[in-house]
Amino acid sequence: MNIKLKAKDFFSVPNLISYLRLTLIPFIIWAYCEKESGLLTAILVAVSGFTDVLDGKIARRFNMVTDIGKVLDPVADKLTQAAMMYCLLTEYELMLPALIVLIVKEIFMAVTAIMETKYSAKINSALWYGKACTVILYAVMLILLFFTNIPIWLANTLIAISIAAMIISTVLYGIHRIRRIINGGRNE
Repeated sequence: MNIKLKAKDFFSVPNLISYLRLTLIPFIIWAYCEKESGLLTAILVAVSGFTDVLDGKIARRFNMVTDIGKVLDPVADKLTQAAMMYCLLTEYELMLPALIVLIVKEIFMAVTAIMETKYSAKINSALWYGKACTVILYAVMLILLFFTNIPIWLANTLIAISIAAMIISTVLYGIHRIRRIINGGRNE
């Protein structure tokens, strides 16, 4: 395997920003569950989303893309998304199926990523449909957090869109990764 983990990579600027995103998660839950402030929660989620974009731009612009960052960044995304869904479970019943889909999706993604890494000997970055799914999830969660009086039919429609985005992303990743595994890690 050709995975490179260097001590200095753990402390690169993009990875430090990802650590910040991870530390925001308890504050997001606290703001929603304890302070009962959708606005404060939305602000914290927006900061997390902004820093997600920022760490990626910095990593690419300054050639600071690392294998640890390729793992750390999506972990921070998924844990933030799970925290937001957990918080919104108290308001929207459809959020439970969304959270279940997220968990199943991420287990599938982890297993196929491990298999793909075994054959390709490297950690691959996120693909466009994974990034699009993340944007959709953040947008839906921010809308639900910021607009607390949204009609239930509209909230359920937005949640259904996020569920569809997760399913589509999972299927597309599955096809991509299974092809790479079958081809011994080579691009098809």
